[in-house]
Amino acid sequence: MPWWVLLVVAYGLSALCAVRYRRALRVFLHTPVRARPPDEEFTLYEVAFLRLHEQRVAQVAMAAMVLGGRLTVRDKVITVVDPVPRDAVEAAVLRRHLIWRVVGCK
Repeated sequence: MPWWVLLVVAYGLSALCAVRYRRALRVFLHTPVRARPPDEEFTLYEVAFLRLHEQRVAQVAMAAMVLGGRLTVRDKVITVVDPVPRDAVEAAVLRRHLIWRVVGCK
């Protein structure tokens, strides 16, 4: 195979990537951004996400459920007392609880 065929294929792929990048950039730049009102504070979940992403958010949700009496942890075993979630994060924690059997404490 001649070298110029590979060069044409590489040029075509780079042109295709450049077009896709420009389209994505155009969409990103023209997407409106909603500013947070000055009197609105961060929620606990937002602060936890800024700290250590998903792991910390799940820990905050579980701590809130323990403090609310809807979740108990004894001898590394989680027991759900009230399985009705109050928000989407708690619903995700409860879905994961069906898989979790033992929680490692640090």
